[in-house]
Amino acid sequence: MKKYASKLLLFGEYTIINGSRALAIPYERFAGHWAQAAMPDDRLLAFAEYLEQQAHLRASLDVPAFRHALNENLFFDSNIPIGYGLGSSGALCAAVYDRFAVAPIGRQEVAQFAALRQQFALMESHFHGSSSGTDPLICYLGYPVVIRAEGAIDRVDLPNLQDLPFPFFLLDTGLPRSTGPLVNTYLANCEKADYAERISRTLTPEVNALIEAFLTGNWQKVGEGMRTVSVFQYEHFSEMIPSDLRAVWQQGLDSGAYTLKLCGAGGGGFLLGTAKDQAALDRLARTHTCIPLW
Repeated sequence: MKKYASKLLLFGEYTIINGSRALAIPYERFAGHWAQAAMPDDRLLAFAEYLEQQAHLRASLDVPAFRHALNENLFFDSNIPIGYGLGSSGALCAAVYDRFAVAPIGRQEVAQFAALRQQFALMESHFHGSSSGTDPLICYLGYPVVIRAEGAIDRVDLPNLQDLPFPFFLLDTGLPRSTGPLVNTYLANCEKADYAERISRTLTPEVNALIEAFLTGNWQKVGEGMRTVSVFQYEHFSEMIPSDLRAVWQQGLDSGAYTLKLCGAGGGGFLLGTAKDQAALDRLARTHTCIPLW
């Protein structure tokens, strides 16, 4: 049974708009796969109807075959939480393309990724009104990638995460969120000269350095970079941090027991964290839902 994993944006949320890189990885804890239901799924039938109306997609997808399969009770069985920034609709688009593309672009055809992302953007726009196509592309590729500001995507290899001297984890805020309004808030903030300068002079280079440190396994610099980003986001991204978690965020910084940062757009979903050690993570997990990553 082929699965389509969710995606995590580890580093680069927001700053990619300002020229930084971003690092995204597949996250197999949450995934979807094709299965059979007792009756057709109306939401997928509506998606098929939308695809039929898009001339560019009709040429690349066998939409009649998709609709026929749906009428035969095909459905997408997924445990990817909706509104968490994990690519729930992206995984579905990736699965539809993988199964019903007329001449699918291969996962190693890097030169075709821009065209593929355009197709995915049009597909996912059914769910979001507008889409960059990045989430479906990452879900389709199924391997870690660095996204460059100009939109190019490079495959990367992760270091040996068994060597990590401290645990990474996700903290579940329990809150779904909508990305659009948060991005609009950020863009409005960036119109202020002093805010934009802080982003370009401090946060953007720090994010790039953090990505480089992570990919090369320089864990000391990763720890330092996580703290720098955490402090910056606490001070300048207040709209993106759920109000009831600001105290928890600050407590981690004050105690040094753990560090939190946004994982995606913020406003809810998951936060990405590192803990000083397993004991510190265990203490935090007594009061908050924490999912170990590595």
